[in-house]
Amino acid sequence: MFTFFQLYEFRKLTSDPQNFEIPERPENRRTTDKKWLIAFIVVLVVLIPFLIYTLLHTELKQLSGSDNCGNFCGYKNKKYDEWACTGKDYTEQKYLHLTGTAVFNGIHVRGKECVAECPYGTVPTFNTCLPKDTNNNTPGNPNMSLEAFVALVGEIGRDIGRGWWAILLSAVVSCLLCFGTMSLFRWAVDFVVWFILIGSIGILAILGGLCWYAYFHFKDDHHYKVGNTKDQGAVGFLVLAIFFSIIVAVLIIVITCMVKRVKLIIALFREASKAIFDVPSMILIPVYTSILVTLSFLIFVVLTFFMALAGKLSEVAPNYLEYRLDGVMITALAYNIFGYIWVTEFIIGAQYIIIAGGVSAWFFTRNKHYLDSPLWTSFTNFTHFHLGTVAIGSLVITLMSIVRALLKSLAENAKTKWIIDCCLSNIEEFIRFLSKNAYIQTAMHGQPFFKSGKRAAKLLVSNAANVIAVNSIGDFVLVIAQLLLMVVSTTVAVFIAKATGLTHYWAIAIICAFVAVCMAATFFAIFEATIDCIFICFCEDTTLNDGMARPYFMSKGLMQFIEDSKAIMPKKK
Repeated sequence: MFTFFQLYEFRKLTSDPQNFEIPERPENRRTTDKKWLIAFIVVLVVLIPFLIYTLLHTELKQLSGSDNCGNFCGYKNKKYDEWACTGKDYTEQKYLHLTGTAVFNGIHVRGKECVAECPYGTVPTFNTCLPKDTNNNTPGNPNMSLEAFVALVGEIGRDIGRGWWAILLSAVVSCLLCFGTMSLFRWAVDFVVWFILIGSIGILAILGGLCWYAYFHFKDDHHYKVGNTKDQGAVGFLVLAIFFSIIVAVLIIVITCMVKRVKLIIALFREASKAIFDVPSMILIPVYTSILVTLSFLIFVVLTFFMALAGKLSEVAPNYLEYRLDGVMITALAYNIFGYIWVTEFIIGAQYIIIAGGVSAWFFTRNKHYLDSPLWTSFTNFTHFHLGTVAIGSLVITLMSIVRALLKSLAENAKTKWIIDCCLSNIEEFIRFLSKNAYIQTAMHGQPFFKSGKRAAKLLVSNAANVIAVNSIGDFVLVIAQLLLMVVSTTVAVFIAKATGLTHYWAIAIICAFVAVCMAATFFAIFEATIDCIFICFCEDTTLNDGMARPYFMSKGLMQFIEDSKAIMPKKK
């Protein structure tokens, strides 16, 4: 259990350790993990010359294809003195025709030639002569001709333009459903939590019962014979029946053992909804994050596209030339991937630490009416003092993600890949969990990443039972609620799209469903982050205060949980 003197050491306070504020005031903060911010900037700066070198060797003409000597189809090509076959004028020969394959010194090469017209039996598709299919104009056929594909895309685009109102209406409805869900968590959270828990058990039990019924129906059928199709169906229903039965049993046991902890989960959900209602600008943070992540992804895709078309003309076999990436270009591609992952994780970490600062300010303010732009204060604290903390936290996650991807790619056996992915994905999630809680501690106390992570870990261990409850039952409730919101929003979106009466209404339905899912995911992202922050604030409050000489900052609902916990302690002795 922490004491004020441990907090005194943690924050390096110079005054009365009992006279402190959470979150730490800006004037008392200092820059944290500065060297990791410098490392982050250096990595991005060093990437620039690699990008310049690679982009200078980019050949967009590779999109048109080339013959066996690297001459581009549809262009007048450069002459290289070391290769006599280069420098051909293929201005009139715009199509690439692929011929047979050959092997030179263990290297498989494919014959390529530039032609003015595609040979009989082939059709031009994206400047390449491909075998003709007489039935290739059917929509949805993977071998559809280019002309038919372009026509179909045009029709879909026109229908989407006509159905713009359906997309807008679907977005508005999805937004209203999100706020409705938020209101339920604010005013009827007890009902929502217990309805989801009991309802999930009931639905799974019904599914299990149906599977058991189907299994015995197959098994008792007088036409039933071992080894036939009915035998396989019976085994399938038996597996499903056992699976659903185990899930139901586990849920009942977990909920029964943690029924007292469910009160904490309900209180945390209620407090999270209060915080979002009191600081509504918090809802915009995931929107800004999504925009930045999308922008980062688009930049990464564009750079990768141009870098993939880079290369130097090389002789890979006798009289066979191709544009190949050299060592610097390959390094640039790998460097670009590393930089993209780090930047993306940095943006996500920034979102978390900003939310944590705003929520902790809300939690540790007794009179909420005196809150003065807690999110803006948290943002300025982050940009002035804690950029390096998020840089090191996002670097740790990035390295773990890369190690996981490399080990998976090196594994040859499918089962080995699955085991590696299963183990390392759990380790990665655990690192993310610790990093998020370290960010919360940094937002509250203004301390470096590893120091904050150590304190967060100790807090979580000292509240292990509550942590397990929040991260098992609490996450289960959130997942089910999110799925329900997505299903309802998507269903409404599909009905709105069908109401347009357009030929390709399914395209509008896909867009509407995508918007609905994104809104639901954004809403629950902010809600889950707020719950995590309030839980750490709750742990800090119970650690540093006793409710008597030092009054709690928490709400009456959370105080009631503390009182109930104290009341049952003597019974356990």
